[in-house]
Amino acid sequence: ETQLRGTLALDISQSMHWGSGDVSKLDHAATLLAAIAYVLTRQGDAVSLITFDESIRDRLPARSGHAHLEYLMRTLAEPAQPTGATALHASLDELIEHAGRRGLVVIASDLLDLDNDALDPVARIQARGHQTIVLHVMDPAELELPYEQPMHFEGLEGEAPVEVDPRGLRRRYREAIDVFVASC
Repeated sequence: ETQLRGTLALDISQSMHWGSGDVSKLDHAATLLAAIAYVLTRQGDAVSLITFDESIRDRLPARSGHAHLEYLMRTLAEPAQPTGATALHASLDELIEHAGRRGLVVIASDLLDLDNDALDPVARIQARGHQTIVLHVMDPAELELPYEQPMHFEGLEGEAPVEVDPRGLRRRYREAIDVFVASC
C-alpha cells in the first residue's frame, strides 16, 4: 500500500462567512474538509491544509498522525479572518506550487469569483497528476432567493449594495444561478 498525500484547500473569503441560518458556508466547508482529513489520517495518509481568500493565508504542511490532525482541526475550526474577496485563480496557482507529489486535492469554496478564468488552475492541478475534487458550497438562500419583501443586499466581496424586490427578480435570479452552478 502507498501513502496518499491529501491537500485540502479552504476558501475563507468574506462571502464564505455568510449563511442564512445559524451555520455559514465556511462552517459547512470546514466540516466537510475535517471529515476528509479524519478519514485520510486514520488510514495513515499525510494531509496538508491551505486556507485562502485573495491569497493563501494559512499553510499547514503535509503530515500524518493524531497530533497533526488535532492541529488541522483547530485551524479549520478557527481560520484566519478574511481580508477581501475570493481570488481563486491566484490562490489555486499558488496551491499548485505547494501540493507536492501526486495525490488528492480537495477544494472547498462557494466559487464566487467573477473572473472568467478563475477555475483554470484546476486543469493544471490535474495535469500534474492530482486527483481533484471541488466542493461547491452554497447556502440554500443563495439558490432559491426565498425572500418576499423588498430588501437591501450588500455585497460581501466589494460589490455595490442594491435595493431589490425578490419576487420580481426570483425567476431570472434562479435561471442565472442554475447557469452559474452548471458552469462550475
